[in-house]
Amino acid sequence: MRKYYWILKNEMQNILEYRFNFISSFLFSLIPIGVNVLLWIAVTRNNASFEMSINEIVSYYTIILISSNLTDSNIASFVSKDIRLGDLNKYLIKPCNYSLYYMAKDIPSKLLFLIMNAIPLICLFTMLSTYLSFRLSISRFIMYCVLIGLGYMINFLIDLLIGFYSFYFSKINYFYSTIRVFRNIMAGSIFPLNLLPQQWFSFFSILPFSYVVFFPSSTILTNRYDGEILNILLGSVSWCIILLVLCVGVWKKGLNHYSAFGG
Repeated sequence: MRKYYWILKNEMQNILEYRFNFISSFLFSLIPIGVNVLLWIAVTRNNASFEMSINEIVSYYTIILISSNLTDSNIASFVSKDIRLGDLNKYLIKPCNYSLYYMAKDIPSKLLFLIMNAIPLICLFTMLSTYLSFRLSISRFIMYCVLIGLGYMINFLIDLLIGFYSFYFSKINYFYSTIRVFRNIMAGSIFPLNLLPQQWFSFFSILPFSYVVFFPSSTILTNRYDGEILNILLGSVSWCIILLVLCVGVWKKGLNHYSAFGG
């Protein structure tokens, strides 16, 4: 595991070279979140029977901002490029697992998100303190961290699986962009899933995307799902296993189709 530690460390140093870009990307991500908050606040004020209060909406999008950044993964394009251009060759002859290599390169951005954006996050929480209503406790925080970790694994494996399809298709850019749009919607990043009709909410709850952002965030936002926490945990683990099996299967079959020439 030592080699993956050095990969992680080197990637962290690379990110730190462009720390301003890293922080500015987070600050700009506040814009769409702010628009969503203002939109739903307007809906709440004009609809007395609306299911969520203003405090719940602000709290939801605040924690969603953190959860989305911690579980986000964007490795599909890199994996696709390696396969299409033949760069995969150099990884196949190295004594490391290709998937773990990219995970070690992807994780530092999550760690640095918390470290480098600590001050902006503290300022954000301070400014919105009167509107925030979290149900924080040690047990809830631990469960949130566990579910966020599993949510990241689900996102990572989905990206990996999409990247592996470059063994069969020359370009996946448009397909990947479409998947990301649907993933943001079905994960609860655009709007709270609990606002959907029950049948649609039940359908979205079956899919892996709700376990990436919505359910982890809900553990410290509401006690509505406390009785289902074991089912949520089981669902997250189950999707991790299913996606891992799919990735291994597509990887092994893909290598039988893979060929690269030149050098």
